[in-house]
Amino acid sequence: MTLKWSDRAVADLDSIHASIARDSPYAARRWVGRLWSEAQQLETTPWIGRVVPELQREEIRELLIRNYRLVYQVGEKTVDILTVFERHRRFPADSSE
Repeated sequence: MTLKWSDRAVADLDSIHASIARDSPYAARRWVGRLWSEAQQLETTPWIGRVVPELQREEIRELLIRNYRLVYQVGEKTVDILTVFERHRRFPADSSE
């Protein structure tokens, strides 16, 4: 499988980095690196995440990484990372488009 990051997901990582970096640039790099590396496992095990409860669509799944939700869609040959957000936030209404 090929892993693809949507523009939105990349912007999400940038926002997460900026938010954490206000307190600790080191922690920001470490967290974004962890989110990125956790996503890499989807190339070989795309079905490892759970179905997103708000959507109930088998192909749209998420990895729960501490207090973040990494939402992705499994296709025939690709895994598309759709969005990354903090678990306490509401599910983005447009993230499955």
